[in-house]
Amino acid sequence: MDRTIQKEVVVIGSGMAGLMATVVLQELGKDVTLLANGMGSLAHFSGTVDLLGSEEFMSPWSGIGNLRDTERQHPYTSVTDEEISKALEIYQEVLGKYGIEYVTLGSNVFLPTAIGTRKPSYLVPKTMLPQGKDYTVVDFTQFRDWKGSLIHKGLREHYHGLELCSIELPHVKSLTLDAVSLARYFEKAEWRKEFISILRKQKLKGSLLMPAVLGIRGHEEIVAELEAALGHQVIEVPTLPPSAPGRRVYEAFMQRLKPNIEILYNNRVLGIEEGLKLRVSRPGRQWCYGAKSVIWAGGGLLGGGLVPAKDGLRDTVLGITITEGWQAGSQPIKGLYIAGSQLGYYDWPLEKSGAGVALSTGYKAAMLAGGGYYE
Repeated sequence: MDRTIQKEVVVIGSGMAGLMATVVLQELGKDVTLLANGMGSLAHFSGTVDLLGSEEFMSPWSGIGNLRDTERQHPYTSVTDEEISKALEIYQEVLGKYGIEYVTLGSNVFLPTAIGTRKPSYLVPKTMLPQGKDYTVVDFTQFRDWKGSLIHKGLREHYHGLELCSIELPHVKSLTLDAVSLARYFEKAEWRKEFISILRKQKLKGSLLMPAVLGIRGHEEIVAELEAALGHQVIEVPTLPPSAPGRRVYEAFMQRLKPNIEILYNNRVLGIEEGLKLRVSRPGRQWCYGAKSVIWAGGGLLGGGLVPAKDGLRDTVLGITITEGWQAGSQPIKGLYIAGSQLGYYDWPLEKSGAGVALSTGYKAAMLAGGGYYE
């Protein structure tokens, strides 16, 4: 093992919680190093920020208040409404500078999904917010992760007058094309012209439901161009991973962090020892980092921070069973703060709370690690 490389603050994980924590530390003026190992759970991110998706509480704030009364170990019990709101504000500001406007109606709104259902969400890209009464599902015949007939069948009871049209995408032959690859096609001006020409020949009615593949960079401009050319509002619907909206979020945060933040790619943390010594594996060798503060935000099963074990899910770095869990801001090792899925005591797929917990606990961990709060 080589000598220990000393850092001020190290953030482990480049998913939602880790990126939020790094931006906050950047704003606090800290010398921060981000250890990244891919996009983490953002590769699966729908692009919508769900605080709490319970149909019992259409206001997620009421639902969070109820959780604090009944589930005393839930991550939301250790962050305040003010901290959640601040994290959402930072998120909107980062994405806004990248050219993507997020909006909220103050309560949950039901959004169409790629399997023909609807899901509640709180903070939504403007291009995903349904408006009007009439809709047409636009099927892309070569895109296997978007089945227009399935979506049309499932959504008819919610959107009256729902129509379906199918088109063949220009110059796309592969049925194995994924969402991110298709989004790159939409970034090409000449290809978009052919796409628009094909769609103009179809019988279209109301707003157009399309898969969320309308570009990565310059996404809102691409949507505006399609709307102007077609004379219809275009509404993006999240698809199966890999996620184009998740890629947009990742690139927006990276644009914000570079060139002032040290980002080290392809790092896998093997363990964290007392004294905040990190054993890190990089291609070809191992390294050892030391830090004054560390934020561990390695993600859950999707991000690789948790793995299945006989007794549940086990944290890959700390070795604990996740049902033991930690409160946001707690320190299993002095100076080590945990954010996101590693906290335990919540079921984000069922609650639809994943992005809300990740952003708010990432914010809180950074404020504690960076001295924004007095402990």
